[in-house]
Amino acid sequence: MNSLLNTLKNAVQDTTQIDLTQASITRELASLCEEFNLAPDEYVDVKRMPSTVTDLESLKTYLVSIRDKLTKIDDAEKKGKADVVKNGELKLYKLCVCCLHGLSSYLTGGTGGSKTIQEISSEAINHARANKPVNLGANGSKLWESTFAQNAVRTKNIMTCVVIMAKSTLDKANAAAAGGGGGNSGNQTVVQNIQTQQTSNQGSQKIGSGSGKPAPAPQPTN
Repeated sequence: MNSLLNTLKNAVQDTTQIDLTQASITRELASLCEEFNLAPDEYVDVKRMPSTVTDLESLKTYLVSIRDKLTKIDDAEKKGKADVVKNGELKLYKLCVCCLHGLSSYLTGGTGGSKTIQEISSEAINHARANKPVNLGANGSKLWESTFAQNAVRTKNIMTCVVIMAKSTLDKANAAAAGGGGGNSGNQTVVQNIQTQQTSNQGSQKIGSGSGKPAPAPQPTN
């Protein structure tokens, strides 16, 4: 018989009192809790993006590459087993597309003015939650609502990414107009920017110019 099972059975009958509040035990438990979080990594989607995705143009290139993979899958059963689904790219694609539409709608809604990255991200998400596109089907509507649900941390991070990339696109355009260089140095900088913005906005609500062509419509796939 399994030794742990024997110990368990004996412990049920054991009346000996023990004290587990010793520092060595509480430290070990705290370390284990930190190692094995109840919630998934909130930056998992950001980390999936290639380091080359730093502005709206490179984001478009990346999303097109995912969309091309999806179009090559000819039925639902194969899609469920495809790498693009299992590696999280489909989830990231849906988040990015919804956030692009949400940000574009927010910025063209007459809000205007200079705001922080986190203010734009937060207001864009709130705007999207309250203004679901009217032309969505059942699956698209469900996707939109789940993406912009209250306390959707992964949406918050991707929206912040999109805002940072829009800023990078604007910085590059301004630098080019001035005859200089510009732009973001890489995806790691995007992650660091998100973490810095969130730290500087503790206690406030944390959760935008659609330049270029409109983003592709949210996909109705589940």
